[in-house]
Amino acid sequence: MSDSERGSARLERERQVMADALQHAARGHTVAVVLHRYSMAVKPLHRMAAGMVEEGAEWRVSHLHGAERIDHASFGRVLFFGGPTYIRGLMADVLVVSDQLGVHDMEDLMPALESSEVGELVFLRDAHG
Repeated sequence: MSDSERGSARLERERQVMADALQHAARGHTVAVVLHRYSMAVKPLHRMAAGMVEEGAEWRVSHLHGAERIDHASFGRVLFFGGPTYIRGLMADVLVVSDQLGVHDMEDLMPALESSEVGELVFLRDAHG
């Protein structure tokens, strides 16, 4: 597989994961997207997801640096984080995590899912880091 084909496959995977995250938010779930670092990683995924929704009565998109999020009228939301330590104390139904996070990082993340009935963990190949 060429670099171009790998890049296209990675982009398609990111689109699918963001579309799934938005579907969870529309059902009232909290989705935390946790990448291994902020710079060059959070913004592209946030922009991609924001481009999939139409702001208005159902969706609200926040582009604030360090507080990127997409909220749904169902009280569901997709939150974007540039590292695992930033979600301490957060409860989430779905965690979308960079495959570049280590075992120690995962230990920090897993408590976020403990109280959820959904408790879904999705790994995302982090090409932006």
